Amino acid sequence: MVTEAVQALRDRGRPTVNGVAEQLGIDQSGASRFVTQAVERGYLRKISSPSDSRQKLLDVTPDGAALVQAAHEWQEAIFAELASDFSEAEIQQFHRFMERLVAAGETSSEANADRSRP
Repeated sequence: MVTEAVQALRDRGRPTVNGVAEQLGIDQSGASRFVTQAVERGYLRKISSPSDSRQKLLDVTPDGAALVQAAHEWQEAIFAELASDFSEAEIQQFHRFMERLVAAGETSSEANADRSRP
């Protein structure tokens, strides 16, 4: 979960513990614990920010990328099994609904982040 969050944040900018907290909808201390565990397990690494040496950025290791890939493949296999009796139109409709839910969640997360900033 935390490794996937870092990967998503990396695609949009510079992943930090605070970014992970926002992405997962948890507090900073919880995100910090998750990140520490992922670093200890070899899925993430911390690197110094080139613009601020006090700040640590997060990066996904090759083992972390493999973990995320395996999780996505498992999710796709489970969905294929669960939706095996869906028509193609139903599968496409489900995907559209999921895209709407994801977009609504991102909008909600952004709004919540804006409200929490001074």
